[in-house]
Amino acid sequence: MDKNHIELEKILDEAKRLVTSSRQHDYGNFEDNFKNITESWRLLDHSMQPSTACMMMALLKIARVKQENVYKFDSYVDAIAYIAMSSVLRMKEQGNLYDTQTENNL
Repeated sequence: MDKNHIELEKILDEAKRLVTSSRQHDYGNFEDNFKNITESWRLLDHSMQPSTACMMMALLKIARVKQENVYKFDSYVDAIAYIAMSSVLRMKEQGNLYDTQTENNL
């Protein structure tokens, strides 16, 4: 495995660790958190869903990366984690949480 793939695995592993580890203890369930965020942001957009709020958080991280003068590993990891959580929320919103058909579209 080349160095790029090793670094990619590190980033993805860290994103997975963040989503599935103690952050839930610190901040609560991510689905509940994004429901709360969505309720607040619905003041701006009444049709917003939790998956959209989650993607907006990923976009915030991406915008932050563009502004950073120094490389910050956690900004990239956080963006990846937000996108992964958004995917789960979106599937649930559409009623197909464990739809294996999505794997065929990769």
